[in-house]
Amino acid sequence: MNKISLLYPDNRIYDFNTIPDHSEQLIADLELSVLFSVMANQDEKILEAVRKILLGQRSNEKSVILFRQQILKDFMRHPLLVSEIYQLSLDTLEAYRDSLRFWLSAKSASRRLRTNVELMDMLLAQLIKIRNLSTQYADAESTGLQSFFKFLQTDFSDEVLNKLRLQNSVLRFNHGFSVNARLDHNNRSSEFLLNREQPSTSWLHKIFSSNSSTEEYSFTISQRDESGLTALSEFRDAALESVALIMDVAVQQFLNFLVDCVMSRLFTKQL
Repeated sequence: MNKISLLYPDNRIYDFNTIPDHSEQLIADLELSVLFSVMANQDEKILEAVRKILLGQRSNEKSVILFRQQILKDFMRHPLLVSEIYQLSLDTLEAYRDSLRFWLSAKSASRRLRTNVELMDMLLAQLIKIRNLSTQYADAESTGLQSFFKFLQTDFSDEVLNKLRLQNSVLRFNHGFSVNARLDHNNRSSEFLLNREQPSTSWLHKIFSSNSSTEEYSFTISQRDESGLTALSEFRDAALESVALIMDVAVQQFLNFLVDCVMSRLFTKQL
């Protein structure tokens, strides 16, 4: 994934969270706290972004100044653009926090995975809303915004988003799931591996499956067999643990992109 910055015209590496050691003294000498307070308008997130940008990302390079001024002109022509992106980011954070309490209470891998799948659906929906802004504000003239919009349209095209949604829907395992496992020396299941081909309820799949020469075996656990159901639940969680861990990381990275990359790097340019 490309990294688009609206702070610098080149692909330089910088730490967005680093500010100089003498920052507090500088703030006191120039009474910047008053300026920061007015710019933030009692919004703690904006206040944090203002401090990081003005203290940590100052530049006297001509190319950088012109690059930022061009973007600022676009924002002045389209003042609602930043507000819409900022609100979408806040809505994303709020929805994430609402879902997080269910994630934290989910002790089993299956429940954690289900929560992650729902979170990913929400994040993809928010990403689509942000990407659609590139069409709404296609007349942006600055190199920075043009690159940003091109990045959204290219890296998150309809084809890419459809694949992400399809893969995410598969992880719901609405029809159960197929998994391979190795037996250890005690005949206990270990080294679980989900199969690429998962169960399907389509009539076409059933027809071809019924004509298959491969023998299949199954068993049914009675609803009154509590120990059997508990063992099956433990087996399911063990089989899904690796997938749940991957989704833990995927959801967090996606959230970081939407909130940090989009909101912080874009919104603070208006300031």
